[in-house]
Amino acid sequence: LTIKNCISENNGWDGIAVDKTINTVITNCTIRNNGRHGINIVTGSLVTAISNNLIQNNGYFYYKNTSGSGVMIQNNGGFWTSNVTGSNNTITNSSSSDIYLTNVSYINVNYNFVNGTSNCMSVANTNFTFISFNTCSNNKKIIVSKSTNNNFTYYNQTNVFLV
Repeated sequence: LTIKNCISENNGWDGIAVDKTINTVITNCTIRNNGRHGINIVTGSLVTAISNNLIQNNGYFYYKNTSGSGVMIQNNGGFWTSNVTGSNNTITNSSSSDIYLTNVSYINVNYNFVNGTSNCMSVANTNFTFISFNTCSNNKKIIVSKSTNNNFTYYNQTNVFLV
């Protein structure tokens, strides 16, 4: 599956949702003003590349006073989403964390520019996850949950935090 050069905006739910796919590429897209997540990788999706996208203003119209993320990479129902790479994206102004990783394995998040009012990234329950060479502006943090597995690898020294 290749999603390339598209515009996904003003949807009530996710801008792009990828469920149960293998070898997916999402590139050169503009994804903005979607109700929940800009991009949602979930339900056993394997080998996914998210690159060179503009992801803005997502997660503000989700139901029941909750919020969404710019990029959400998550497991759902024991299908084990894994092998996802997010690189060279510009992600700004998400309601929740701009990038949110939860209950996933073998994730690489690198060379992204993240700027917004929420946390730069939130990471929980991950295995073999590498976060490097990202720029997080407006003094926002990468939040790593205590429940994250010991197999998690995090390269803080290569991420840039701008004030």
